[in-house]
Amino acid sequence: MEDVIFAGAATRPARNFAEVALILDNAERLAPAGFNDNDQLEIIRRITRDVGSAYKVNTKDVRARDVQMLFADA
Repeated sequence: MEDVIFAGAATRPARNFAEVALILDNAERLAPAGFNDNDQLEIIRRITRDVGSAYKVNTKDVRARDVQMLFADA
């Protein structure tokens, strides 16, 4: 996945991470129980060079498996 991290250019230095965030409506509280404390779900994946991925749901650190289960139960 390191292909998505900016490798730099002649005029710009390389970066060490890439990040994406999804914001989902959860007003109807259809998410699994552990994620139903907000009207929105903010899911973030951050990939750091030579380290790997880290995930957050509503600012709480979670495992990749937790994110997979969140979408599997949707």
